[in-house]
Amino acid sequence: MLFLSAALALAAVNPELANMRGDCQRGDAAACRELARRFEDGDGLPIDGGEAARFYRQACKSGDPEACGRLGHAYHFGDGVTLNHQRAADLYMQACQMGHSPSCRAVADLFISGDGVAPDATSAMLWYEHGCELGDGPSCTWAGISWEIGQGTVADPLRAAELYRTACALEDGAGCGRLARMVLDSEDRPLALRLAARGCAIGDATSCGLHGRMTVARRETVGTQPIRELLTACHDTDLDACEVAARALRREGSRPSLEAAARAWEVACACGVRGACHRARRALNSGRRASP
Repeated sequence: MLFLSAALALAAVNPELANMRGDCQRGDAAACRELARRFEDGDGLPIDGGEAARFYRQACKSGDPEACGRLGHAYHFGDGVTLNHQRAADLYMQACQMGHSPSCRAVADLFISGDGVAPDATSAMLWYEHGCELGDGPSCTWAGISWEIGQGTVADPLRAAELYRTACALEDGAGCGRLARMVLDSEDRPLALRLAARGCAIGDATSCGLHGRMTVARRETVGTQPIRELLTACHDTDLDACEVAARALRREGSRPSLEAAARAWEVACACGVRGACHRARRALNSGRRASP
């Protein structure tokens, strides 16, 4: 029997929420999950992690995979419940086996960190692969990394490339970027450029940095797009991208370019790159003397 909280009593004045609560009490897992989400997000109800966990638990008991995964997340981070990594791992496994792909990745991460389970790189790789089979792009990328570096398995670059290709097709930009690096190593530069561009377009900063560096290396005159890509990577602490962007901007010589170069070097400076602080100051001084 669900506990009728003051928040739910207040929600009873909203016909939609009242109907949803009734459906949940009658065993509708989707209604319970939606109530939980609304408590979690503060969507028409007060934010209440405890109530969110309560309804996720009810939905999970009724066989809802996503709810089991969200309840696992609550135990993983102590959101509305007492933090319990072992309970989180059990729920993530349950959700993954029921078909909730992000939970496969979550339990794999626990096997890497050793939170709630004994560290086990092979188990992590297998859970990542299961998540990939269920269509989770980041799981494919992490499984690919396992195969590329031989973590939990014997290194197999061909298997890694296959997984990165799947990740990229599933719109995981990091997978596109990892595959681009492998292709670049095999000297297929045009394909590497296309893959890096796709990863960057999806939103992966590392892919932006790779594409920007490759583009800058091919041109004497650098356009705004590769510089923008390099700066995106720079602000994601790709320090090599900071250096490449700053040098290209300094060559342009205008005040805005020199000021942008200084900002890129300032990122590197803050991360302790030797000489970057000095180069940032010089660029700023040059910018003050340059034409707008």
